[in-house]
Amino acid sequence: MKTLEIRTAETAGVAILYLNGYLDTHTAPHLERTLQQLTDSRRYNIIINFNGLSYIGSAGLGVLMEFIEDVRKNGGDIKLTSMSPKVYRVFDLLGFPALFDILGDNAKAFEKFGKGRHEGWWNRVMGLKSWAKNGGDLLAWNIEEILGGNADWCHHARGNWRAPNPVPGPLISVANA
Repeated sequence: MKTLEIRTAETAGVAILYLNGYLDTHTAPHLERTLQQLTDSRRYNIIINFNGLSYIGSAGLGVLMEFIEDVRKNGGDIKLTSMSPKVYRVFDLLGFPALFDILGDNAKAFEKFGKGRHEGWWNRVMGLKSWAKNGGDLLAWNIEEILGGNADWCHHARGNWRAPNPVPGPLISVANA
């Protein structure tokens, strides 16, 4: 029986899964458990690196489809990187490039997350706008919870939460919004 090895890493609030082996009916539950652990721990920015993947079957594709809606509903995304031409053909034939960002490498995926990261938080931050204007004090744990555990991208400056400089997206300021 073929196997699937998944090595995980995390950088700048983005979980990275490195797949090695075969993703089929027998090994898909391993990927499903790994993605479930990430979403259970509220980590919704995910890169899946396919560099070591030799084969993908419909069960593996189904696992990706199972999680994408929940991840996006929570302000994150799943980016797919480093596919061999053989694996990419499977995704392409089934129309997956219209559903997922499929990128050449992890660096390109990080760029995509960087551009959308602050904008993705904007709706959640705007929900706090009226509360902040009425004298609410935003504590670090509140912002971290609202931003999905990514408070390291924000800092407190005289009662305002904003993105660090240089800003890869629009300035986020709750109290002055």
